[in-house]
Amino acid sequence: MRLFAAVCFSDRFLDALEDCQRSLRRMGVQGKPSFTKRENLHMTLAFLGEREEADSAVRALERVRFAPFRIGTAGLRAFGDVLTLEIRDGGESVRLAGAVRSALDESRIPYDKKPPVPHITLARKCAGPLPEGVSLLLPDGRETVASFRLMRSTLTRAGAVYTPLREFRLR
Repeated sequence: MRLFAAVCFSDRFLDALEDCQRSLRRMGVQGKPSFTKRENLHMTLAFLGEREEADSAVRALERVRFAPFRIGTAGLRAFGDVLTLEIRDGGESVRLAGAVRSALDESRIPYDKKPPVPHITLARKCAGPLPEGVSLLLPDGRETVASFRLMRSTLTRAGAVYTPLREFRLR
């Protein structure tokens, strides 16, 4: 099974992200954009990849100690054909990712070692420059990060299906 650790969001913040996606659709993002489904909007902390089981990852992640913190949005950015929303939080998301990765390291659980870049993927298969006025579309609210989850990703013909396996409260 494919596993990853991620921050998931409140309904209020997800509503704002969906509003942003609707506005982007109306403004005409170029290419053949595939917008991320509401239930798949998240911020990845660590991608563990294919694993035979999840129990060892659960045990490792139970040891993470980190205080809740607030995030905001910093702007839209295109990475190749992927449209992302950058996260602004004074580095707390990177520090949380570091705590998650340290717990995985201590348990000798492999994961993708690429440095964490806090973002939310809004759409894939985009082309060309971002539409004019895109900065006006950003969610203006802030979100409290009070937990993260171990998620399973199942690839289907209709796209990825993300299933939460366990939630870990920050304290």
